[in-house]
Amino acid sequence: MKLNQFISIFLLVSFMTNSCANAQQNNGDIEQDIVIDREINVTVPNWDEPENIKDDRNTLMVYVDAKNQVFIEGSLADTANIPSIIYDFLINPKAQPGLAESPSAALIVLKNDKGTRYGFYLNVYNSIKKVYVDLWEVEAAKMNKPFNELNYAQQKAIKEKYPFNVLETLPQ
Repeated sequence: MKLNQFISIFLLVSFMTNSCANAQQNNGDIEQDIVIDREINVTVPNWDEPENIKDDRNTLMVYVDAKNQVFIEGSLADTANIPSIIYDFLINPKAQPGLAESPSAALIVLKNDKGTRYGFYLNVYNSIKKVYVDLWEVEAAKMNKPFNELNYAQQKAIKEKYPFNVLETLPQ
């Protein structure tokens, strides 16, 4: 037997022994540790149960039912109008008492039924998120740069002015 063959057999036996020992240690399950390094751009607000959410002028309730209809503050809304409704709620250009006092005080609560199609729900979510992204870009344009080219401190300042406060509740 050549030395190369011996080393190959030795490594194979060592690997198999180690794998069996690990499988026994994990009750027969073979586990892998997978490390994923991704940046998540969503800040998750503190969790409140839906019953404890204050229904005041700074809270906007968005509900997607099982028929894939959107209701904002209890009224049926066309999905094409979601961005303008969210924008008006956040910015409140006419200082209306039924809209948010400021973008930093605003909270959007997004609820859905269990029967809601995920793709439809995601479109509603993305419509809401796009309003924030557009607001961030407008602020960044005042610094003559796109938002993603700003430094961390500049991005943080903009996100403090327009924080992404969207609370997704569990399906009902």
